[in-house]
Amino acid sequence: MNYFDDVRKQDILYKELQEWIGTPYKHRCMVKGKGVDCIHLVAGVFININAINSKLKYPEYDPDWHLHNSRELLYEYIHKNINVKDIYKTDTLNNGDILLYKFGKASAHAGLYFDGYVYHSVLGLKVFKSVLKDSLWYSRLTYILRLQK
Repeated sequence: MNYFDDVRKQDILYKELQEWIGTPYKHRCMVKGKGVDCIHLVAGVFININAINSKLKYPEYDPDWHLHNSRELLYEYIHKNINVKDIYKTDTLNNGDILLYKFGKASAHAGLYFDGYVYHSVLGLKVFKSVLKDSLWYSRLTYILRLQK
């Protein structure tokens, strides 16, 4: 079952996502208002709303690992540590879905979907939301993962 089937959980998720907007990008950090990278944004949001365990161990990774490695490390890590299922069609997106994007040789960027927008943390920028079908992002979408109960 989808973790965010409950409308109350979606409301909590939306409020949490809004609180992260404007947080500066900082590699391997997860502090709301101070610094966060893309996967730690996903984890931080889910931890703060008690959707996943806060004791996850994150692997070491260089900021440019995806330029030299074609292994889907981000996808594998999420599947190993978080109860998710793969979704194959963008027309079935649900609030709270994790979106992975390919940059370089592998899926190396994560965002969270909510009501037609994707919340991101991007190098050189702050946490922001973009329209799902923004051409820069949408053309690179490789995986959709849905959090399960």
